[in-house]
Amino acid sequence: MAESLDETDAPTDTPAEPPPVTGGALGEVAVPAARKRDWIGLVGDPADGIPGIPGWGPKSSSLLLGRYRHVEAIPEDAMLWGVKVQGAKRLAANLRSHRKEAELYRLLATLRTDVPLSEDLEDLHWRGARREQLEALCQELGDRRLLDQVHGWLD
Repeated sequence: MAESLDETDAPTDTPAEPPPVTGGALGEVAVPAARKRDWIGLVGDPADGIPGIPGWGPKSSSLLLGRYRHVEAIPEDAMLWGVKVQGAKRLAANLRSHRKEAELYRLLATLRTDVPLSEDLEDLHWRGARREQLEALCQELGDRRLLDQVHGWLD
């Protein structure tokens, strides 16, 4: 997941240039780190279980965040956007009905640095799976395929 460390980046109505589309395998879009949380809030991040807003893809999200910087600054009326976005009316309707979710998803995509941890980095290093506990879990779930994917056992 691409999180943003910048939690103080304030919303602004100052238009900015939209980020360029890169030549990535999935047509990924370059998004400044300060806007990545908002981008994930709109597009989602399946790897982290963040669904995003229906219909919002990388290009439309990048264009609008390039102009408005943050989800809460995007006008509800697509006629006010000032950039041409395919399916703008549908996107505006989806954002209106899911704005709170987009803001929640942005929060979920924020890397928190203010949480005290008693562990140091070495304590958090993965050393392997506990065989007995994982086997019991797989049996309870009725699916032992996960066991074949374990690359190291703790015991």
